[in-house]
Amino acid sequence: MEQYKGVLKIDPQNKQANYWTGVLTYNKKDYKGAIKYFTKVVEAYPFDYDGNHMMAWAVLLSNRKEAAKTCFERALLIKPGDSSSMDGLSKASK
Repeated sequence: MEQYKGVLKIDPQNKQANYWTGVLTYNKKDYKGAIKYFTKVVEAYPFDYDGNHMMAWAVLLSNRKEAAKTCFERALLIKPGDSSSMDGLSKASK
């Protein structure tokens, strides 16, 4: 985490550092914090599947089902039929 944060001090838009900092933050169950990093990835790379997919899960686990649904739909446009995104979409639609 320290290395990624160091990279982000130098290059706040670095895709890899934002993505992996988001993943590490997500794994700590700080979903709102993770959204901040995944948002930077998705804004810079709107067709990046991993960024969209992880953003969708973080949004869902932040209890924002309607927004998560949109995120999962976008991820599925990039990678149709992905089982994890399909599962998330199903949970967001309930």
